[in-house]
Amino acid sequence: MSEDFLPGDVIEAAVSAIGKVFYYKSSLKALLRRCGVSAAWFDRYAHETKYVIARNVFGDLELRGKDGREVALRIVQELCAIRKPPTDNVDVQAAKVALDELRSLASSALLENAKQILQREKRQLDDKQRVADISLRERKLQACHENFIKLLKEPDTQKTRLRPGGSTEGPVSSERYGIYAVVPWRARAD
Repeated sequence: MSEDFLPGDVIEAAVSAIGKVFYYKSSLKALLRRCGVSAAWFDRYAHETKYVIARNVFGDLELRGKDGREVALRIVQELCAIRKPPTDNVDVQAAKVALDELRSLASSALLENAKQILQREKRQLDDKQRVADISLRERKLQACHENFIKLLKEPDTQKTRLRPGGSTEGPVSSERYGIYAVVPWRARAD
């Protein structure tokens, strides 16, 4: 199983619940259709038992990647939403036990999944912030470079000074300090 797909114990619990909750394949087909499994896809396995159908559908969903994972999650969520299994020709007690087991396994798997999604989103936000910081620094460096070139071309050297009185620290130096978030040694408080 791929790392991004549902854990194996959740899939096995879902397969078990499907086999115990649904007596008729038409009910199973209706559930799978609501979750995004096409009728033609279901019909490929219609001659098999409910357990085999469920295993094959989950196997095919795993091969579909992210889209298949979303459909598999919907199937598990739909199964977990069943509060009372149908009473006709089904062992109600076994169906309830299978659904309870699926709910407990799915809730822990979905919590882990939610944590992984949050961590991935945090990494993406951090990466975006880092890229934004780098591009801002790059723009500031470009502006500093342009200012430096402009000051080099300036014939009046007095205009290139930041402070009157012959200070050697000019506008380019102060911009450079701002870009790298460094406090000039002369400006530090002792």
